[in-house]
Amino acid sequence: MPATKDVAQSPDVARRKRLIGICLCLIGALGMAFFIHRTPENSDSIFATVRWASGTMISTIIAFAGLPGLFNGGLKSPHLKIIDLVWVLGSAVAIVFAVIQVSQFSAEETRSRLAKNIETARTSAKENAAIAYKEQCSQPSGLTAGQCESLRRIGISLSVGGYLSPTAVDALCPLPINPLNRPPAFGPALAEACIQAAYVARTAEEPVMKDLPNVDDWKFNSRLWPIFMISLVALRVMKSVAEVFWKVP
Repeated sequence: MPATKDVAQSPDVARRKRLIGICLCLIGALGMAFFIHRTPENSDSIFATVRWASGTMISTIIAFAGLPGLFNGGLKSPHLKIIDLVWVLGSAVAIVFAVIQVSQFSAEETRSRLAKNIETARTSAKENAAIAYKEQCSQPSGLTAGQCESLRRIGISLSVGGYLSPTAVDALCPLPINPLNRPPAFGPALAEACIQAAYVARTAEEPVMKDLPNVDDWKFNSRLWPIFMISLVALRVMKSVAEVFWKVP
């Protein structure tokens, strides 16, 4: 008898569920559209980011929670198992991207510190290279013409802020150089220029610095990362809502 009663009521119940599902989906979709449109341009603003993330999360959950009612009668237990599988696979992908994101936080800090050190070393090397060229290449000092030419090229590269090749530095500077025990014909300015220029050239070749061109690509490609995470959470909530409130068999 209870089964017969459920069957008799099923058309009205299905219609009511579908109407509720449509309303929830519309409310959620409108909220999602609003908050995605209002995505903060500056993620450093904590208040704007919290408001956007919270609003997008709530709107997405509401929209996803309405889907079982929208497809009332068409959603069965096997579909919930598929949702579980998608959620697990999506979580695995999310963990991988989270690890990458965390590593980028550390890399960004290291890159910023090294860039500051490189700029300081570049300024010092440029000044000392100019002094060394004036003192040791404008008059006989023991440096060869080839060494003076290498020093001139290094000075130009440092002055224009261009790429400084470690090979160019090695051609002039017998590294490592001890300031207290300088190579023959190397004055204090030239020794200091070599030390600082070597730091500039070799630090720029560090993997974390060479990866800098990829950072902008990563930031561009990760713009949808929060939406992916929010959708993943909403998908799992939808599965629970379908079982508890929509009574999906």
